[in-house]
Amino acid sequence: MLDKLLRRSATLVALIFLFNTGATFFFWYSRIWWFDMPMHFAGGLFISLITVFVVEKYLRPRRYIAQDHSVISRYLIIFLCIAIGWEVYEIAVDVYFSTHTTYLLDSLSDICFDLAGGALGLVYIFMRYPFYRQQQETSAILK
Repeated sequence: MLDKLLRRSATLVALIFLFNTGATFFFWYSRIWWFDMPMHFAGGLFISLITVFVVEKYLRPRRYIAQDHSVISRYLIIFLCIAIGWEVYEIAVDVYFSTHTTYLLDSLSDICFDLAGGALGLVYIFMRYPFYRQQQETSAILK
């Protein structure tokens, strides 16, 4: 189950890498004003898939049964922290290379697309992978 999730994450990051390489080589980020948006959405989707993989594989104790709203809010907070960290990195690179000066609107847009991709990843995971459905069934039995 988790191996499938890891393979899909690897495929997605390979596609992101290919598109980013093409965008850098052909200057798509400066020529196509909206190209940054789907890239951040795909990045948020990748972060959601890999974060759930790491948490499920290595961090979460197996005896812990969480409610859906607490799981979703925890993951969204993790995605928000990663998105803000990435934006700080992007601004630092932009300042160092002095590529442009409009940060606030671009950064807010990027964070929103990161979170939208992360939310879609969570919806995909909750619908596709049964380890969360099993938790719901187990918690319903325990009540």
